[in-house]
Amino acid sequence: MKRLTLSKQNFIAISAVLMVACTSTQKVQNESPVGIVTYNQYAVKAPAGTDTSFYVITNQEAFDAAFITSDSDQLPKPGFSGQTVVVIAAPRNGAVKIERATINGKTMRVYAATCNREAADCPKNGLALVTTPKSGSVRNVQFFINGVNNRSIDIK
Repeated sequence: MKRLTLSKQNFIAISAVLMVACTSTQKVQNESPVGIVTYNQYAVKAPAGTDTSFYVITNQEAFDAAFITSDSDQLPKPGFSGQTVVVIAAPRNGAVKIERATINGKTMRVYAATCNREAADCPKNGLALVTTPKSGSVRNVQFFINGVNNRSIDIK
């Protein structure tokens, strides 16, 4: 049988790596991307305030109470049997664009970035409204703007 020898330097290096790995508090994230569909024809019924507003809507009645359409009724509408609506309403003169959404366990994360209203891919009315596939396991939606967690909303 061959004997394995370890130099003092190698032993110290391996020990340091193991200590860092065992004391790390970083969690492994298993975020799964979900598709989003953007709707640009809606506006908030209540006037924009000075703060950013966040919405998670799971039924037609709540949606109709909060939003109006600015275009023809011929345009596609959210289907609440299989979709959840998530919305970020920027304050006056502001604008955000929802870039992506992910699900990790019981949490959906919605990632957005501020944008210039003159940009072609930026909502002109400051309202970023998208649908995501409805997931029965999701119980909380977290909204991130420019990498900062701005709001967390529980789904009942």
